[in-house]
Amino acid sequence: MLDFTQPESNSQDCEFTLLIGKNGVSKSLILEAIIDFLLYVWVSYTMYSMAN
Repeated sequence: MLDFTQPESNSQDCEFTLLIGKNGVSKSLILEAIIDFLLYVWVSYTMYSMAN
């Protein structure tokens, strides 16, 4: 018995990725990088202020 559920979900994912476009993906990646950087700065700042 063949299972056709996986190819359907894969094609839907491909359509969704095409809808987002490369621009949207790069924007979200840049946003994620900025958030990670701000979190890193905040954590290191709090650690530094706790040490003093």
